[in-house]
Amino acid sequence: MNKFTQGIIFISLIIFLMISIVAVVIFFGRTDEDYSRIAFVLNGDSSDSGWNRSLCTGIEEFSDSTDIPILTEYNIKEETGNVDDVCTDLIKRDVGVIFLTSYGFTSECKKVIEDNPNVSFYGTSSDVKADNYTSYFVRYYQARYLAGILAGMHSKSGKIGYVAAKKNSQVVRGINAFTMGVRSVNENATVYVKWTNSWSNPNVEREAARTLIKDVGVDFLTYHQNQPNVIDTAEEYGIESIGYHEAFEGYSEHYLTSVVCNWGTLYKELIGDDAAAGSSKDMCWLGLERETVGLSEYSPAVSNNERLFIEAAKARIISGKDVFTGYIKDNTGVVRSEEGESITDSELMNNMDWFVEGVEIYVK
Repeated sequence: MNKFTQGIIFISLIIFLMISIVAVVIFFGRTDEDYSRIAFVLNGDSSDSGWNRSLCTGIEEFSDSTDIPILTEYNIKEETGNVDDVCTDLIKRDVGVIFLTSYGFTSECKKVIEDNPNVSFYGTSSDVKADNYTSYFVRYYQARYLAGILAGMHSKSGKIGYVAAKKNSQVVRGINAFTMGVRSVNENATVYVKWTNSWSNPNVEREAARTLIKDVGVDFLTYHQNQPNVIDTAEEYGIESIGYHEAFEGYSEHYLTSVVCNWGTLYKELIGDDAAAGSSKDMCWLGLERETVGLSEYSPAVSNNERLFIEAAKARIISGKDVFTGYIKDNTGVVRSEEGESITDSELMNNMDWFVEGVEIYVK
């Protein structure tokens, strides 16, 4: 074989390899370099105390840890149809990873997710099943359980109020875990739940809290809402409360602590070194073991013995005895878990539509 023929063969091989690489890129989608942006879609902004401000803090922490440009879309409301348009626009701007941070966004964005398989979506519900969609959350329920222990220790009447936004698995999980914590130290206590049917409606939330105080006689309050309006009402009536999403300042020692989350840790875990590839998992759920959830600094009204008791409960969870483990009965008398069993993550994430023993829904 002469040098001319060898040269032709060599050039042919190079051309073949180049065509193959192009074909692979076309077939499998974008190259790593194309995934140059990550976007977060929020239903509020950093001025909203509670949920949105805690998310913004986490996004800022994550942004400081990566060179990837971060885009944030603020004040996109559920049930308006706006999330579809926002995500479509983000994709046109070459965003390859989109975080949907409000529970209802996922179902509203279903078609956009399915129509854009080369974009990785992360959402806080499991309403969509797609190769490019990952449901993620933190195990807030573990910290809710610890908060329930504290509430159970402090409630003198055994009547505890819980103002809750919407009946979905995420909210119900928290109510159940909190109630189990309460009843682990006060087996006869009852957690009274009042629905608001909204993530954020200050007047409705305050009225729900007042109703639980005046009509039911609760002497302790907590909530699952975006903002701390329930704490405001508890302060007004001089009763104790536990907050949600972030530690708050300016309240009396009746405000004992908050159930809080470190979103930055979760975002770094989800993205890691694989952001460029848009890599995703079926479900990502971090908890006490990674310090993504916990209780904020305690009020002086919480004794050292109470703190130690809660730390012991936390250690048990981290060691493997999760909240929804062992014998669990619902509030209709049906056994949901036997001794030696645990409720699966899939059930907790997707199918928790029942309440544990000790929960009473107040409908008046």
